Amino acid sequence: MHIDQALKTPQFYRLWIVLCFNVTAGIAVIGVAKTMITDIFGPALPNVVDTSFAATYVLMISVFNMCGRFM
Repeated sequence: MHIDQALKTPQFYRLWIVLCFNVTAGIAVIGVAKTMITDIFGPALPNVVDTSFAATYVLMISVFNMCGRFM
């Protein structure tokens, strides 16, 4: 299918809308990941969840999010 024909289909725009929602949700989760890990697991695991653990958690979420976009 040529790009001119693809741009006229509703499936093309639905796919882009889903992609935009997916990216927005991923950024939102990364944005509050430190707060989530400290609020949810901090009281249950006070010896494990500290600032460096939360930073590593956010880093790993970001890395896997990036790798998932490439795959």
